[in-house]
Amino acid sequence: MSDLYIDIASSIAAGFPASRAELAVRARELAGRCYREERDAIYRYLVALGTNPAEAQDLTQETFLKLYVALCNRTQIENVRAWLFTVASRLALNQRRWWRYRPAASEEDVARWLRSEADPQGTPEEALLHREKALRLEAAIRGLSPQQQACLHLRAEGFRYREIADILAVSLPTVAEFLRRAIAGLKKAMHE
Repeated sequence: MSDLYIDIASSIAAGFPASRAELAVRARELAGRCYREERDAIYRYLVALGTNPAEAQDLTQETFLKLYVALCNRTQIENVRAWLFTVASRLALNQRRWWRYRPAASEEDVARWLRSEADPQGTPEEALLHREKALRLEAAIRGLSPQQQACLHLRAEGFRYREIADILAVSLPTVAEFLRRAIAGLKKAMHE
C-alpha cells in the first residue's frame, strides 16, 4: 500500500475535503485504488481461511465497501492494508459463526489451482514432481489449525508479527507460537 493511500486516508479523517460530495468522491477514489491493488490478496486470504471461492468474492467486495463507508465517516485508518485484512478476518469469522462450519477448498478447486500455475518448462517428470510436491504442501496446510493457517498466510503477505496480532486480535506470543507450530508441521509433512 503506497504512502498516497495513507495521505488520502489521513486527510479524509482530518476533515479535508470539507463538502460531503467531495468527500464521497475522494473516498470512492481511495477505495477503488485499494480494491485494484489489494483485492487479489484479500480474496486469497479469505480462501486460505476456508471460505469457499464464491463466498470469498462476496466477502472481498464487502471488505472494500466497509472501507468506503469508513472513509465517508472520516474514520481514522493508520494502516489501510492491515485494516482491510482485519475487516476480512472478522467478516470470515462472522460468516463461519453464522453457518457453523468451516468449508475447505474442494479437490476440484485444488486441481484447478494446480493447472493454473505456469508451466515450469521442464520435462514431464519434473512437472509431475512439482505437482506432487504442491499437493503435499496443500494437504499439509489443510492439516494446520485455522489460526495457524491465518497467521501463516498473513506472514506470507508480508505482515509483521505485531500487525498479525492486531489483525487477529490475539497476543504477540500467540502469533509467534502459531507460526512456530505451523512451520514445524509443514517441515515435518514435506520431509515425510
